[in-house]
Amino acid sequence: MNERFLNIAKQLKDANDKQDWALLTELDAQVRVELQAVIASMRTKEDRAQLLSILRRYEKVYSLVLKDSLKHRDEISMELKQITRESKAANTYLDSSQYKA
Repeated sequence: MNERFLNIAKQLKDANDKQDWALLTELDAQVRVELQAVIASMRTKEDRAQLLSILRRYEKVYSLVLKDSLKHRDEISMELKQITRESKAANTYLDSSQYKA
């Protein structure tokens, strides 16, 4: 059980580093399926303790993914604002110079 989760966690980190949002969505669904299977098969306190440990690690991974996605969203927003400003400046210049294409 632990190996499957560790493998998915590594894939989540790699997908996040590559900003592969489609793969992150797919992996998120995979985590949910794995968790449902594990929860259904739990029998002992040790199983529950192991699951709790795994969930805590995933919480950290998801926190990092969220933090990175917000950072990238902000970077994209800043770039789009800069492009808009430059485009407006170019249009103003063209309008003021009576340039006609």
